[in-house]
Amino acid sequence: MQGKPSAHNRTLQSTVTSQGLAVSTAGRLSSTIESKVLPAKSGADPSTASFSSLSSLKLRAMITGPRERFLLSFIVLSVFGVVQLHFIMSHPRHPHYPQPCPPEPGIHWVRDPQSCFHYFICVGGRPIRMPQCPDHTVWSVGARNCVPIHSLWDDCPHLSLPPPPHSLRQPPQPTAFSVTRAARNWTAASDRMDALLDPLHPDQRQRETLLRVLPNHPCVFSGEQTYLPHPGRCHWFYNCSAPVTNEGRAKSDRDGWDGLTEECPYPQLFSLATHTCVHYADVDCGKRGLFLDPCEYRQLHCQTAHRQSYSLRHGSCVGLSDGLQPHPGREWTPRYLLCKDQRALQQLECPQDKPIFSPDTMRCESWMDIPKAHGGMQPSCQGRHDGRYPDETGRCGVFYECADDVIQGRFECPTGTVFHPERQTCRRKNAPGIPPPCSNHSANGRSSLGVSLSLCGHMEDGLYADPYGRCALYYECQQSLLKTYHKCDLGTFDPRTQRCQFSLTHVPAPCGQRPNPCLDTPDGQYADMASNCQASYRCKNNLLVRQRACPPGRVFHQEKGLCQLPNDTPPPCGLAPSCRDKADGRYPSPLKGCQFYYTCRAGHFVSYGQCSVEQGGFYFNALTGRCDFPQNVCAPCGIRTHNCTLS
Repeated sequence: MQGKPSAHNRTLQSTVTSQGLAVSTAGRLSSTIESKVLPAKSGADPSTASFSSLSSLKLRAMITGPRERFLLSFIVLSVFGVVQLHFIMSHPRHPHYPQPCPPEPGIHWVRDPQSCFHYFICVGGRPIRMPQCPDHTVWSVGARNCVPIHSLWDDCPHLSLPPPPHSLRQPPQPTAFSVTRAARNWTAASDRMDALLDPLHPDQRQRETLLRVLPNHPCVFSGEQTYLPHPGRCHWFYNCSAPVTNEGRAKSDRDGWDGLTEECPYPQLFSLATHTCVHYADVDCGKRGLFLDPCEYRQLHCQTAHRQSYSLRHGSCVGLSDGLQPHPGREWTPRYLLCKDQRALQQLECPQDKPIFSPDTMRCESWMDIPKAHGGMQPSCQGRHDGRYPDETGRCGVFYECADDVIQGRFECPTGTVFHPERQTCRRKNAPGIPPPCSNHSANGRSSLGVSLSLCGHMEDGLYADPYGRCALYYECQQSLLKTYHKCDLGTFDPRTQRCQFSLTHVPAPCGQRPNPCLDTPDGQYADMASNCQASYRCKNNLLVRQRACPPGRVFHQEKGLCQLPNDTPPPCGLAPSCRDKADGRYPSPLKGCQFYYTCRAGHFVSYGQCSVEQGGFYFNALTGRCDFPQNVCAPCGIRTHNCTLS
């Protein structure tokens, strides 16, 4: 075939020519050596000629040895290599193309400036021409692959696009099916090519996989950028180098999370300036969603069926001020939060010596400073008047002060002194009037007569709560005298059950959680209206010291201080008639019968009575206030008809 030789023929011809040049050069070198070492025989001195002949024979004998042959071969091959290297450096492989590669280190993909159907791989600034793209495809700079003409990824300037060398036909407009089939063909070919280049460029196969699986994902158009911001959430971002092997993993959920989405550690945010996760104060989220709650971060595992339990685990500062805050949902526990800008920067825990974080004081407190309602032993001012009170646990040298139902502080007496609850000051242990067990004037476990009578005078035998509010103490009365004081090993003495209780639900204030009915009541015994008068309680020093239930079917008669039948008990506890504003005397009781009457004394109901013959008659006469016979009693009980009006 006549014409211009192809590039392949020119390369082959150049190689053969260079090989011939190397052989001829080696021949000339051998001739030069022989001419220098072995001079011509003609015209030489006989002695010199004989010497030269002898030298020539020796030299030839030396050349014929293995070592000398190897040396000569090495010289010849070295000369051949130098000639080949000179030829390669002075004759570029494609001299008719301009230099398309940027003078930068590394590997780059560059489109041929002369044709969109060709591209180069630049290695260290030197181009390596790659095979032409398949028919109806061009090289895409953005996708870094051969893509269908007029497709979404085609970025070739088609106004200067030369016709493809392999086909003169006009490519049809691609349909969805044709684009998919063409994409399958050219991506399969490019994947085989990238398999050879992946050890040098692991990101190339990743981008081509993204182009196939997620053609519209922002990572496809990211260029050299590996991390991109997520449009929906400020703490999310796209990691374009993350492996995506199938469409199932790549699909996003309802929040916009897909296989390439990652998130910053809480509470960091993704910066548009640095394309990294930085401190939230250094990020302007713009229109991206800003979330403050730790459970909005997926790494904290709150997006599960146990979201509530995880929320309790991590805590939230949303709506809270800066500083230390109790853990929401875990108040009065060792857990608390350090909040800043409505973010939970730290989860902290109280030390062992102060194990509970108090929402009242906003700091860790000891058990003695934690209210009893939350498991602590702090004295309570609920159900107390303002003033000073002895320590509730029974420590004689400790007292506290109440004001407006709030404890103002806990104090200690000087050494050698104890707190006097009645004087509300610290006194010597042998000072008179100090109640047991803190006094020194008791002998053999028995206190002085004055103290004994003040505690048990006119009181039934039994157990009573301490009248000074020392919740762990209680005492025993016998025959109106103090027998001994006791102390609960654990918990508080309950005057209702007369036992030490750990639960404070049914214990009256200030030692428990029930209201104190004696707060504004003088000392004495009263009907318990909360139980419909079926029990009574005793007050002393504005504290409830004992509560006692009546036998079944009876109510407490407050005037008598006894439990009686409802019919024998006046209102409001019983059904007996009222004696309010009535003079002392007897009054008829028509509801019980004509023969019955009741007695009032000092405005209180005393008892019922029944008439008999021994008392003067069968029926009670309201006119005379005595028992009488029917003819002297007005209707409806008697038959008398005149002078029946009461004066």
